[in-house]
Amino acid sequence: MKMNMPVTDKEVELEKGCFFVTRTDLKGAIIYANDAFVKVSGFSRDELMGANHNIIRHPDTPEVLFEDLWSTLKEGKPWHGVIKNRTKTGDYYWAEANITPVYTDGEVREYLSVRYAPKRDAVEATKKLYSQLKANKISLKPTGMAAKIKWLSEVSVWKKSLVAGAALLLPIAYLAYLLILNRDFAILGGVLVSTAIGIMVSFNSVKQFAAFPEVLIGVFYRLLNNNFKSQLDLDRNDQLGDCYRALFTVGCKFNADIASMREKERKDMEVIAQNQDYIGQIKAIEKSQAVIQFNMDGTVISANQLFLDTVGYSLHEIQGQHHRMFVDPSEANSTEYREFWAKLNRGEFDHGEYKRAGKGGREIWLQATYNPIVDVNGKPYKVVKFASDITKQVHNNQSLELIFADIDFMMKNLAVGDLTRHITHDYDGIYGECKDNINAVVDQFGEMVAKIRDAADFIDSSSQEIASGNNNLSQRAEQQAASLEETAASMEELTSTVKANADNAKQANEVTNAARQLAEKGGEVVNSAVSAMQEINESSNKIAEIIGVIDEIAFQTNLLALNASVEAARAGEHGRGFSVVATEVRNLAQRSANAAKQSKELIQNSVQKVRTGTAYVNETGTALNEIVESVKKVGNIVGQIAAASAEQSAGIEQVNQAVAQMDDITQQNAALAEQASAASIAMSEQTTTMARLLDFFKISGAGHNSQLHTIQSPVASSSKPGVKTASKGAAPAKAVAAGDDADWEDF
Repeated sequence: MKMNMPVTDKEVELEKGCFFVTRTDLKGAIIYANDAFVKVSGFSRDELMGANHNIIRHPDTPEVLFEDLWSTLKEGKPWHGVIKNRTKTGDYYWAEANITPVYTDGEVREYLSVRYAPKRDAVEATKKLYSQLKANKISLKPTGMAAKIKWLSEVSVWKKSLVAGAALLLPIAYLAYLLILNRDFAILGGVLVSTAIGIMVSFNSVKQFAAFPEVLIGVFYRLLNNNFKSQLDLDRNDQLGDCYRALFTVGCKFNADIASMREKERKDMEVIAQNQDYIGQIKAIEKSQAVIQFNMDGTVISANQLFLDTVGYSLHEIQGQHHRMFVDPSEANSTEYREFWAKLNRGEFDHGEYKRAGKGGREIWLQATYNPIVDVNGKPYKVVKFASDITKQVHNNQSLELIFADIDFMMKNLAVGDLTRHITHDYDGIYGECKDNINAVVDQFGEMVAKIRDAADFIDSSSQEIASGNNNLSQRAEQQAASLEETAASMEELTSTVKANADNAKQANEVTNAARQLAEKGGEVVNSAVSAMQEINESSNKIAEIIGVIDEIAFQTNLLALNASVEAARAGEHGRGFSVVATEVRNLAQRSANAAKQSKELIQNSVQKVRTGTAYVNETGTALNEIVESVKKVGNIVGQIAAASAEQSAGIEQVNQAVAQMDDITQQNAALAEQASAASIAMSEQTTTMARLLDFFKISGAGHNSQLHTIQSPVASSSKPGVKTASKGAAPAKAVAAGDDADWEDF
């Protein structure tokens, strides 16, 4: 017995007409309890299952009462009585208990207890019984004469009938004894026959009536096992037959009721399962959606916590209030709002996106359905609203529409070239980043357009400088070509003179060989030599002047090549080809200068030798007598003059070739200058076109003058037919005008 459990003096009255059912195993452990018993006990179902039945025993209940209960049950007999039980909290309740063994296959498997609320007089009688039991004034077991005759109540009806029949035979036996004494055998025979018939009839009737309770017991146990089958004699026409037929009718009705109950129970279980599924779905919906219920007049019945969190109200703030508390006043007074509730009252549901007002007038957007709930008659009696908070989505959509409008505004301005516009609305999150990125792109694009305009201005200015330098270079190339033509003509004359000089040297050598025989003619030879020497001196002076001109032309060419290289470097990739040409021109000019320098030295040497020869001739003229002695020396000198003339002839030939090369290079330079000038013109035109395209864009800052200068194409002089046209493969290059002339050595 659980003596350590709390108890109080508070009585809990059982609900009238309610049954409290439990099942226990043979050891008293609870294996089943209906909802009514679980509720009144105060324990949870999990706490009751498997617990011993004495968990609900009250300490006021006498121990002997439970001993009697269990001894009765173990004898296979039901037990009935009023008992006092306790709840989990220590309160108590009185229950009229009916406890019976449950047979399965002829054996007790469990005990069934059915309780209900007792009458008050039974409760008072039980309280008195408890007091007497505790005071040992009475006993639940029979004592005295009751205990002695207790065995008689346990004798079966059949045995009692036999004893009663035997007692009835005693007077008949005495009567037969008297008839035998009187020798009245006829009467004795009649008495014996009638007695025998009576005994047989009585015996048969007693046997059948004594078997009737056993039949009833069998019927009842089969009914308890839900296994009633007809094993009765239904053909009897006596009262037992009527009883059997009545039992059969009851059994059939009981089987039909059991089948109906099972069918109903099956359907009820299906409904319960379906309801449990619906309840599970509703609970799942309530966990994920805001739910609120309204009466048909629009007043709030209840709402779940998710809905309360969405609107910001507590339940007591909205219960009994009308739905219009969540609606803008202008909408609440509209015809549409009245039609909205009229539609719900007709049992028609409504769904969509709704703008609602939370606590403090906070704007809320809900994706919701209003569902009228109808009763068994199909009449709506309440409205259940399921809603999801889509405020953020709506605000995001509104922001999205606004930013798309701003982007469209920006694109339209970009389409007309206006780069001064920006998105000025404020956005949060990714929309704010999108706004900043678009504004940054427009700003960077504007800066790029401004830089391109500056670059166009620079290119235009550079193109003008290149064109001017190319024009100057072209003019200088023409002048150089003319000078080279003159130089070439002079070199031809010089070549003839050198050849003549070589011939004269040869003749002088021959004259020297014949000097001994022609001494008389020495004067004439001397005079001829003096004349030749004078001519050589004049030719040498002219050659010296020509070489000076060549040296000056080489200096100018080298200076122009340097300027061309500088401008080609400024032009970058576009001037690389022209830079190579300028370098080659410079190298040729350098070589021309070196050749001119060597020619100048040779001419100076020739002039010196001519002067020496002239002195010799003069001395020869003044000292003819010494000619004979000096003929050998003169022959040697003439041999040297012949060798020098040969070397001079070879040098002049090289100078002539160099001049020819310089003339060819000069004409190529002129052609390249014309091509570079044409490229500069094309570049200027492209720059002008680019500037006009850039004028399409409007950017912040001062206005831009796109009227770039148009470069005029230089007209090549036709006075020098030797100037060649540029080759198709030559690349355009920049050029600048050459500066003031400087000494070649300084360069």
